[in-house]
Amino acid sequence: MSRLGQFVLVAAAALLATVLVRALAGEALGSDAYSHLVWARDAVRHGVTSHAPFDYTVPKPLQQGVAALGTELGAPTFLFEWSSLAGAFACAVAAAALARRLGRYPAAPLAGLFALCLPVLWRGGTLGDSNVPYAALVVGAAAAGMGTPACAGMLAVAGTLRPEAWGLAVINAVLGWRKATLVARAASIASVVFPPALWLTLDQVFTGDWWWSSNIVDAYNDRFHPPLLHLSHLPGAVIDRVGDVSTWPVALLAVASLVVGLKQRPYDAGVVFPLALVVALGIVVARGQISADDVGRMLTALAVFAAVGAAVALAAHNAGMLRGSLAVVAVAAVPLAAAPWLNGAVRDVRDQSRQARALADVVAPALEREAPEGYVALPRQWQGQLALSWDRPRDTFIPARAIGEEPYVKCRVGALIVPSNGKLPRWIREIVVTRDWRAGVRARPCTK
Repeated sequence: MSRLGQFVLVAAAALLATVLVRALAGEALGSDAYSHLVWARDAVRHGVTSHAPFDYTVPKPLQQGVAALGTELGAPTFLFEWSSLAGAFACAVAAAALARRLGRYPAAPLAGLFALCLPVLWRGGTLGDSNVPYAALVVGAAAAGMGTPACAGMLAVAGTLRPEAWGLAVINAVLGWRKATLVARAASIASVVFPPALWLTLDQVFTGDWWWSSNIVDAYNDRFHPPLLHLSHLPGAVIDRVGDVSTWPVALLAVASLVVGLKQRPYDAGVVFPLALVVALGIVVARGQISADDVGRMLTALAVFAAVGAAVALAAHNAGMLRGSLAVVAVAAVPLAAAPWLNGAVRDVRDQSRQARALADVVAPALEREAPEGYVALPRQWQGQLALSWDRPRDTFIPARAIGEEPYVKCRVGALIVPSNGKLPRWIREIVVTRDWRAGVRARPCTK
């Protein structure tokens, strides 16, 4: 299939998937996605804008651009979710392309199937996780091969989603330099320079801090003290999440394929890139910037590489009958092995959508009728969603745990939203209860 055909296929599949998700579950974006959408709303309406005090999302240029485009078109959440799900299908296409270059038939179709069975893609793709399109771009770059303009181009775009791609761009420029054409060399240099320059510039323009994206992670950790992952615990954390990310059959076959790849083609992008991502993950963990809950989605790109490795390993046997038999078994075994975790991903998406719908359709209208003055306090990860659905400035929302701190004293808090199993304090009058939320406004004027 031509590249244009692949693009059309991915775009159409993502459109169908987005419509189905909206019809069956509803809007199910995650916290970071809503933060980008609120940023885009304010940027489109008011021009240059800074991030709110309790917005700890790293502003990724590509996702901010998608959010701004969706806002201009009048369908911000739909376009954002479509772009993320397009990343999931693009992962399957990229995996098939890489497997076709590295292995023999039927490695390519098996790699595409294995990628489509990765639970991490369907959870992250529906929630708008940047790791999904990032994984598609990185695996696609490996499929193009180092020293090619396509590899440099995809790494340049990937570098606007995650800084780990900056290191991959350097590797591509160094290892692919000798065989690259003049055009490819120029593209390689641009892929090294352009993404970090763009990222730093946008941070400075919109926040006044060149190092905002790097510092905001440390600020979040200092403020909320999440359970950070230590380097010594990384292997155990990865093993614990193999099911949520991939499947054990795929993971074991991928390790075997990587060992063979190190012997046969140690400088190929299909081998070097996943190893570099492992090193990058170790560095980020060693710096104390990854919580135990975040490690699963950080493995998205590695999971797609694992799907390729597993497919190549199954297709490596010389005996055609044996190779065909193994392929038939894998086609049945891998989806069955992934089924429980795929079901868990669907359940998580459904729960996320239900909570978002309740905030947008029930809680937000009730609060708007009451017109509370001052700050609105609620769980931190839902601030962006309510700011978007209520069409209220993001800086008027604070985490519930910040109540009582300067300048967020009780007298300045006009409304409070807690989970349905939580309790509202006496100074809050309850106005609405749903399956997931309990909301109220200040019961009487503050006398302090």
